[in-house]
Amino acid sequence: MELKMDMVKLYESIQDLFNVTRQNIMEYGAGIGDEMEYFAKRYAPWTDRTGNARRSLKGFCEARQDRAVYIGVLGGMPYSPDLELGYGKRYAILVPTVEGYAPKMIDKIRAAVAQEGGLTIV
Repeated sequence: MELKMDMVKLYESIQDLFNVTRQNIMEYGAGIGDEMEYFAKRYAPWTDRTGNARRSLKGFCEARQDRAVYIGVLGGMPYSPDLELGYGKRYAILVPTVEGYAPKMIDKIRAAVAQEGGLTIV
């Protein structure tokens, strides 16, 4: 008995699933990036002098060439690392925001994959 499979069709189907799932993750990720930006701007624990540090907070979702999707929030001022890491971390907002949103990100990614009837994320 012989089993014949067209591996090209299988590969194309897997590639299609990957592309659609990645697009879903990017859409969900963009929304989460926006939410994290709003949260960080609203709850940043420092007192504004110029407002530049707060205005420079940006949420993001981007796909890079390593095929990974990166979701987060960043500070765009030269002194943003000092606010996040200095002063005993009492002005930190980026890491606490990402840590707070991590469970929601995982749930959204799980939903993006499940939407296509795809893989289970453990």
